[in-house]
Amino acid sequence: MADPDAVLPRPGLSVGDIDLQQIPPSMRTGTFQLPPDIDDFIGRHEVLRRLQDLLAPSDRGASAVVVSAAAGQAGVGKTALATRVAHRLRPAFPDGQLYVDLQGADRQGQEAGDVLAELLLELGVPRAAIPGRLDRRAARYRAELQDRRVLVVLDNAGGEAQVRPLLPGTPGSATLITSRARLDGLEGVPTIVLDVLEPAQAVELLAKVVGPERVVAEPEAAAGIVELCGYLPLAIRIAGARLAATGPAPLAELADRLAGEHGRLVELKLRDMEVRASFALHYRDLREDERHTLRLLGLLKAPDFAAWVAAVLLDTEPAGAEVLIGRLVDAEMLEVAQAARETPDGQVRYRFHDLLRLLARERLWGEESPAVQESALRRVLDGYAGLARRAAELLGPGTGRAAAAAPPARFPTVVKRIEGDPAAWFTAERLSLIAAVEQAYDNRLWRLTWELAGSLARFLELRTHWTDWQHTQRLALHAARHARDREAAATAMRSLGDALTRLGRFEEAVAQLEQALALSRALGDRHGEASCLVGLAGVHRDRGQPQAALRRLDQAEPIFRELGDHRGQTEVLLNKGHVLREQGRFEAARPLLEACLAAFTRLQDHAGEAWTRFNLGMTCQAQGRFDEAVAELDRCRALFAGLGDRRGAAWTSIGFGYVELERGGERALASFERAALTLREIGDRLGLAKALQGAGLALAAKGDHEAAEARSRESSAIFRGLGASKSTKVNAWLSR
Repeated sequence: MADPDAVLPRPGLSVGDIDLQQIPPSMRTGTFQLPPDIDDFIGRHEVLRRLQDLLAPSDRGASAVVVSAAAGQAGVGKTALATRVAHRLRPAFPDGQLYVDLQGADRQGQEAGDVLAELLLELGVPRAAIPGRLDRRAARYRAELQDRRVLVVLDNAGGEAQVRPLLPGTPGSATLITSRARLDGLEGVPTIVLDVLEPAQAVELLAKVVGPERVVAEPEAAAGIVELCGYLPLAIRIAGARLAATGPAPLAELADRLAGEHGRLVELKLRDMEVRASFALHYRDLREDERHTLRLLGLLKAPDFAAWVAAVLLDTEPAGAEVLIGRLVDAEMLEVAQAARETPDGQVRYRFHDLLRLLARERLWGEESPAVQESALRRVLDGYAGLARRAAELLGPGTGRAAAAAPPARFPTVVKRIEGDPAAWFTAERLSLIAAVEQAYDNRLWRLTWELAGSLARFLELRTHWTDWQHTQRLALHAARHARDREAAATAMRSLGDALTRLGRFEEAVAQLEQALALSRALGDRHGEASCLVGLAGVHRDRGQPQAALRRLDQAEPIFRELGDHRGQTEVLLNKGHVLREQGRFEAARPLLEACLAAFTRLQDHAGEAWTRFNLGMTCQAQGRFDEAVAELDRCRALFAGLGDRRGAAWTSIGFGYVELERGGERALASFERAALTLREIGDRLGLAKALQGAGLALAAKGDHEAAEARSRESSAIFRGLGASKSTKVNAWLSR
């Protein structure tokens, strides 16, 4: 049998044309194998500093060799970072800098034994003296490094087993490893996970490739290109190289081509650089169950997701899905969007990089049958619908039609979280639920569209996401019309009308509510009819039409009484008290509001109680009962804070502002300005107009008439745009 020590593989590293075996070790100085530094390296200042601190020689004495690892997804710039760090540290390692591409992204990779043979040759060991066994080669390698100061760069590692034999064993030398996956199995190795570039850094990189003058000339197109590249350095370099190759062609042309999702990966290819190929190598190395999971996750339109979503898609138990998700995170195919401690409902949320999502969808369309895709999508949308319905039931009375789906019994942990804090779950899942409504509509799943939108409505109203509320209800209405479901159409119209009222689009709101009213009457839906009347009363009230509002409320009240709907009756009373208060009919308003307070307290309706206390506080303020007003507004503020209702909190600040104004206090202006800031942000135009009115009055009281006039002009312009009139309270103030 041949001597195993004499049988060596051919070298796999590129070491130039010089035969190192022919050079005596005594003639060698340091071996410097690093690839050239990259001229257009951008950012990463903190990461560079940290790696240099970890790797640079210091007074470590007999401590272990420093080993650091930089992990990150394909194309994020791991090799560029390692090369930059190694070049900066060259003076600190005078005996050499060894560089090995371990080809870990390739399924074959390099065998540790082959790599050790090459490294030993580089360190001056004659080929004939290199042992054949892996453990002996590793021992000889460490012996050669014992009295040297060498930096070893192990690029593109495939795993711990490939890397472990290549680590030096004594102080003085150091190792920098890059890998797509974290190498947590290497004990004591600090890992720095690279993320994509910041937007400004991404634009800077594009400018270095195509020339700064082109980026300056088309800043919006440049920003769009790097965003569509997902801020991934490899993709940006390819996009920049394509632009450089096309000469003076506008950046906007490439931005338009990249905007098409189906062709984006095609565009991000140039000669030997290709984003798809880089990702595909890594995808190929996944296990089949991991690839299947990745493909099905590509179905999602949601920007991020919790692990239960993967379980629904896979039709498996949550524990198994979490294991698969964890593997995909380790493989850098998914990333953690938010840790559990950062999310409102305490669930870890995951996401794709944008370009990886495209790869997952390509593989989905190519490798999964339409039946599998349809079944998985239906399961996940049913899951969202069932959980959202349960959350909506617990959150309080809503505007949506009852959903058919029950909360999935197989996810008790998620249901328990919802039952503990439904608003927190909605907050975490809001964007995903909106995406689910859109996806249900796009896939002609009409009933799921309006069920999801209906369950979302109350939360979107309460947390002032009124544009989202309007958007999802429009989709629900279109879905109901496609399905020729008149009951669902009436429900969506009514909810849409309420959303438009909040947005101050009163004409559109009236049109939707009148249609919903007519349809409810045609269907014999008495509850729907009464709800539409209350909605129309709210529009009339906000437009300064009290008699029309009271007429609608008088029509709604007997219907709720006939149906035995105590909450509906109480809501009518609250609206009547509100209208009477704004008319200055305080003695008539007060008993209605006190009855409402008792009823809402009994019903445990905290939102109704909060708005009742607000109206009671404003009634007391108008009657000069300031201590009572402050007490009611304090309770009101606490309730709105507990509900997370920013609109209610801002209106409460308006109330405090008027109390301070009547008392001649100094804090009135601050209360009005604070309210205006929030109301402007959330888009409550009516509330903003009222807050600006109050600020104008407070400024006038301080003698700043120029600023007061400016606030008054802005307020009046908003009122005119709304088609509403100033309140009786303010008209009384202005007539003084």
